[in-house]
Amino acid sequence: MIEIYYWEDDPEAERVLRELEKSGLEYEETLLDAERPSARPSISYNGKTYWEWDDFLRVFRTEH
Repeated sequence: MIEIYYWEDDPEAERVLRELEKSGLEYEETLLDAERPSARPSISYNGKTYWEWDDFLRVFRTEH
């Protein structure tokens, strides 16, 4: 299962979400709370947490 945590209207997150939708894999998305500015966007995939969208996409694209 892929878990993605992101800010609303984040164009980079939207790019990742589109790619996940195309893959057909199951994922869970969670919008971060704007009232908690310390919250940080991330993606959990195969037991690892990615803090940078491009790092995740690089790994994801090589596997799919």
